[in-house]
Amino acid sequence: MNTLKILALGGISMLTMSNSCSKNTVGQDPCPDKTVTITPLKAFDSFSPSCFGVALSSVGQSKQYIVQSEGEYASLFTCAPAPAIDFSTYTLLVGKIKTASSRVVASQQVQLTCSGEYKYVVKLAEGVSQAVTETLYYALVPKLPISAKITFEVQ
Repeated sequence: MNTLKILALGGISMLTMSNSCSKNTVGQDPCPDKTVTITPLKAFDSFSPSCFGVALSSVGQSKQYIVQSEGEYASLFTCAPAPAIDFSTYTLLVGKIKTASSRVVASQQVQLTCSGEYKYVVKLAEGVSQAVTETLYYALVPKLPISAKITFEVQ
């Protein structure tokens, strides 16, 4: 009889534990990615992609920059006047890609992942020109740590 009670209690305990675990994890991400706010920087829209960083030599080539200071910004932005940015408050994420025909930024977002990494995702759409073109994309985000791991993903 004692053996039966022990088995019954053990079975009930196992069911209770499995139910409580499933209630906490089913349909829930224990650590969802967080969206980082992007501050508009409309002044960049009036500049050519050639104003920023190095020229790209071949279709498919891309280059990304993580700009944390006024000095870095001044060395990368070659057209005048460069739009003002407060680098004590912001980090500028910039990239450009050379494509066989023009592209425009359809959407973009910066995510902070569970592992503490930042991911800048840019979706491009067809532009109006069929000429080989460099497309510039950028996001002004709250100041990121110098040691932050940041990846760029262009689709």
